[in-house]
Amino acid sequence: TFLLQYYSQNRIIPKTIILPEQIEGISALEEYLSQKTGFKVNIVVTKKGTNKKLCDIASQNSKEYLEKSLGLEKTKHIKTIGAINRLKQLLNLKEVPYRMECFDISNTSGTNSVASMSVFVNGEPATKMYRKFNIKTVEGPNDFESLKEVLTRRLAEYEKQKDQSFSVKPNLIVIDGGKGQLSSVMEVFGGYVGKIDICSLAEQFEEIFLPNKPESIRLAKTDVALQ
Repeated sequence: TFLLQYYSQNRIIPKTIILPEQIEGISALEEYLSQKTGFKVNIVVTKKGTNKKLCDIASQNSKEYLEKSLGLEKTKHIKTIGAINRLKQLLNLKEVPYRMECFDISNTSGTNSVASMSVFVNGEPATKMYRKFNIKTVEGPNDFESLKEVLTRRLAEYEKQKDQSFSVKPNLIVIDGGKGQLSSVMEVFGGYVGKIDICSLAEQFEEIFLPNKPESIRLAKTDVALQ
């Protein structure tokens, strides 16, 4: 079945196919492949000699490739799905943060403030869902008020259900800053308290602050949850 599927997909068909063991329907398969190519295709079953060595090399290469692929998949799983499940546990979140939205404020020449929203889905960057906000109601550099404006606008967009990136409810909102920034945005978080988890991340020591928790949480730099 594999051989039939494999060579039906516009692949180059060789004049000789070497197999390590006998299979049913060899004659019918040879006839089909010969008709498909216009020349005689032979399927050889080998137990010794050069052909046997070639089969053994192909088998070993396939095994190594499979093991490497599985290893890469396992590593990726640990750093993505595994990491967000660990994050839920460490921060005692209500839900696994399958969708995380991270907000940061930037100031150009100390005057024009811009906010960025980075989105992570299943622990991986979803760059097509990134958004930028021009701060409209705040004069000068004021991260506290700028974050309040941005979260107000983002939650309002969720209610509108128009923009693809805003129409999905995040499981976790992460804001740039410390305890002060987190406290300032809680007053606009309003009816979403208990529905969406929120935290702040202070960059200098990568401390994580949670609402109503006086002490920060510090994770090891090597922890996949922090990364």
